[in-house]
Amino acid sequence: MEKRCIIITAYNGNKIRDCVELSANDTIICADGGYLFAEAENVNPDIIIGDFDSMPKPVVPGCKIIELPSMKDDTDTMSCVRYATSICCDEIIIVGGIGGRLDHSLANIQAVAFIHNYGIKCTLTNGNNIIFMLENDKVTLQRKDGWTLSLLAYSRQCKGVCISGVKYPLKNAILNNAFPLGVSNEIVEDSANISVNEGQLLVIQSKIL
Repeated sequence: MEKRCIIITAYNGNKIRDCVELSANDTIICADGGYLFAEAENVNPDIIIGDFDSMPKPVVPGCKIIELPSMKDDTDTMSCVRYATSICCDEIIIVGGIGGRLDHSLANIQAVAFIHNYGIKCTLTNGNNIIFMLENDKVTLQRKDGWTLSLLAYSRQCKGVCISGVKYPLKNAILNNAFPLGVSNEIVEDSANISVNEGQLLVIQSKIL
């Protein structure tokens, strides 16, 4: 059975269960104030990690608490990411973390890249957006009515980018990280096929609000 870690961040615009379907086998990690969201929704964490600048250090029976110094290089979410990668999980889902402060949103997208570079499947979602990385690989996505699909180069260049089943298809295109060519596409068939031959490509599905 695959081992999955759910990281609940301190910013989340939607309910946790609207972002991810939780399983009893998940390891749930709260990043500092993310515990307040979990507590409000009766989601029981296994680990809480943070410097506890956004809430008092909690006392939660059966839950491991890792207190960080306030002066540190990593964000609380990144500390959770490091912990999750250290316990040999197969998949990490970061819940929340986008839509609030821009610096934290960008840092959490970088965290997706960090996890990807460990060879671990990773998704960042706040319920209205789903972000993951594709590198020298392909994926099929089912159509979701009322959602857009965007492809953005995370590497300096992404080569051999193909996408079919969409309003604006691409074939062997080159995307670069200084021009947003792949924004706001739309899946018009039952599914879309995406592939990239070289480079790290961000795949972003966004709900039209």
